[in-house]
Amino acid sequence: MRTLPCLMLLTVVALAQVSLTSGPFSYAGGNQHKHVVKDAAGNLYALSVDQDASGNRPLQLRVSPDGGMTWFPVTVAINDATSGLSGSNLTNGCCLAIDGTGVLHIVWASYYYPSYYAQYYRQYDPSGGALSAIVSLTNVTGATSSSRTSAMNIAVDAADTIWIAAHGAQSWRTQLVASQTAGATNLAFTDLGAISVSASAQNTRLAVDNTGLVHCSYYRNTGAGEYYHRIYDPVAGWQPSTRLGNSTPSNDYYGMLAADNLGFVHALYGEDLHSSTAWNFFYRRWDAFNLWSTATPVFSATTAQHSGVANYRIFSLACDEASGKAFVVFRDLAAGGQLEVVEKDVSATSFTPLTTLTTPSTAQHDYYLPAIRGAMWPPFNRTGTDVDVTWRQNPAPGPYQLMFQRLATGGPTPTLTLAAPATVGTVTSLQLSSPADPFRPYLCGFSAGNTPGMTLFNGQFVPLNNDWLLQFSALPGTPNNGIFYNNLATFDANGSASVLIVVPNIPALSGVTFYSAFVVEDLNATPWQLGTISPSLAITVQ
Repeated sequence: MRTLPCLMLLTVVALAQVSLTSGPFSYAGGNQHKHVVKDAAGNLYALSVDQDASGNRPLQLRVSPDGGMTWFPVTVAINDATSGLSGSNLTNGCCLAIDGTGVLHIVWASYYYPSYYAQYYRQYDPSGGALSAIVSLTNVTGATSSSRTSAMNIAVDAADTIWIAAHGAQSWRTQLVASQTAGATNLAFTDLGAISVSASAQNTRLAVDNTGLVHCSYYRNTGAGEYYHRIYDPVAGWQPSTRLGNSTPSNDYYGMLAADNLGFVHALYGEDLHSSTAWNFFYRRWDAFNLWSTATPVFSATTAQHSGVANYRIFSLACDEASGKAFVVFRDLAAGGQLEVVEKDVSATSFTPLTTLTTPSTAQHDYYLPAIRGAMWPPFNRTGTDVDVTWRQNPAPGPYQLMFQRLATGGPTPTLTLAAPATVGTVTSLQLSSPADPFRPYLCGFSAGNTPGMTLFNGQFVPLNNDWLLQFSALPGTPNNGIFYNNLATFDANGSASVLIVVPNIPALSGVTFYSAFVVEDLNATPWQLGTISPSLAITVQ
């Protein structure tokens, strides 16, 4: 009875590749910045820097309600003439995060070597269209336009504190700043000091782990070039730094971080990327007890194969936060130049192939700057088993394209479907489907809202609010309560079930919207034996 679900869990479903945008610019920035997020209802938001016919560089926000298959522009003007939209120092990089209330947090910059650098922040609430004032992060840290930087990263913790790798007053000395309120509602930030204990902190990456520690990885321009990791503890402050990679020149480490709910922080970085004959990329994993693991090779290429191809900007890292599985997408220059995806389970000793995203190509501007959506917080934006990948490409003769593809690595997605409209005074049925869970018990709950949802003590996220309707529909003793029937039962052999909804004959209910989602019991899951959690479905009474 377990064979079919296990096979499903090994299935990789690659949806069609979609061009988010195309034009003479069309990207998020030069260092694989995360710029796609998912909200509690499953909508995707993507941020990019576009270029219009007048040569301006607007930040463009797009939304996809169907997992990235179709995208629609969001009519909101994010940057302006004072922050890189027009003029001589145009916007050329951005990144995006989402907090637990669904508010989007946007960082962008105009970085021009050798003499102009400026970084900005703004937030946007898609639910009501509220757009905050623009905050100069350059002013927050006391930097000037001549202070050189590559700072461009943002993260959110469980309390909705906003953490940003910010433009520092000293050249290349990236600062860590934190919002003073949850969700940065007052637009005030505190400068927590330089991320690096000495020398530079370039290409900084941030990841907040499941205990709230803020992990920073960065390139330090000392010796031949070194890659470091340092933790900021919101309670105890900065911890000592740790060097990753080897100690033999020449180094130039450029890496990425991802955190999971098992207590691991995953790192991917490059070694010997400057003047050696081989470029090598390695994976390591951190936990609070064992610290950093030994290095695991991921991929490599010779300098000749790498020559002229975007250098280190050809890989990205993410993880399934529930299982700890690591995902890496990289341009395999040693085997044709296509984008490959590999994976590594927590207990595995090496990476194994998962799928190929593109056809082989050695053209300089094909398939680079890949990024994978997902972060530990908020839970609804976790990578999970939906590996959402973007990359930039410019096949001759152009123009540039920003591409998107979703890889569903966890088998069929659970769904809820209303058989007929919920109409005052009638009975309708809600069809549940979770093909990976035949014969497993489920609980289908209902609530008056799905934002901000609930984060359980074990870190799992349920897209329903803990309100009176949820308590009425889902707490022990209330199923089959005269309104909802069969909402605590067992799936059939196909992972299907039907829940009845009796809509009271009360005319005032017409137009009222409520939400439904289900959870599935899994005796093999720890610590709560809670397995699949469905997305939420909005139901409007007619």
